[in-house]
Amino acid sequence: MLFLLLSILVLNGTAFWIPKKLTRHEIYVTSLFAVALAIITDTYLDLKHNLYGYFHVGPDYEVLLVLFGLYPAYSFIYLNLFPITKGLYAKAATYCFIGSSVFSMNG
Repeated sequence: MLFLLLSILVLNGTAFWIPKKLTRHEIYVTSLFAVALAIITDTYLDLKHNLYGYFHVGPDYEVLLVLFGLYPAYSFIYLNLFPITKGLYAKAATYCFIGSSVFSMNG
């Protein structure tokens, strides 16, 4: 729980202080999409299939910290720092980094 609160502070602080390349509308839509997708996916996998739960099996209030504290900040940082105008090599390196991160977390 301490790591979760520290992660929320660091990610939201980073999202607040980095230079913004996105408009307010894009930030808002990105945050809403991240939270909606997380709620749908987590509810389906946790309650329907009993595959996992963040802290306990079934619904719990700590998940709200993850949904509203981590996902919007992470999605904003990711889209804000994505190399849109860079070449194919920079985009491929970004995708490889993200892919390796996702597969290493599924350990």
